[in-house]
Amino acid sequence: MRDSAKANTRSNSSETVSHVQQALKLALSLTLFYWLALWTNWDVPKYGALAIVIVSLGTTGASIEKGMMRCVGTTVGVAVGFLILGLFNHDRWATMIAFASYITLIGYFMQASRNSYAWYVAAFVPLVVWADNYPNFGNAFYFGTFRWLETTTGVLIY
Repeated sequence: MRDSAKANTRSNSSETVSHVQQALKLALSLTLFYWLALWTNWDVPKYGALAIVIVSLGTTGASIEKGMMRCVGTTVGVAVGFLILGLFNHDRWATMIAFASYITLIGYFMQASRNSYAWYVAAFVPLVVWADNYPNFGNAFYFGTFRWLETTTGVLIY
């Protein structure tokens, strides 16, 4: 009985240490990211912080893979958002049809691909670029570029 109680105590102790390490790693990553964002005067650093929080999983391999998928999805999403806004920003119906077609295509790839998280991110980023700049799209390139920069920097810092 005593040996199993000692083993449980050691197991709980190692889990606690692991949780504390993960919390410290997340806190340090967020601190470094916000320091960089404030130092460089970024407008919307919350997207990089969101990327850090989402990527912070219990296992290193899963965190790296999810971070890479988020970077790929953000890159594709920002590029498609720029393309749709560049082609159809003066016609609301054409914009909505283009977004609907794109989301339908992405929905298929989310089901068929093993990298569904990258497709998921690629689906919502163009909509965020569009929605945060509607109806004046003069700042869309600035916003999308900073969205990409902050997300990839957040993933790299983590």
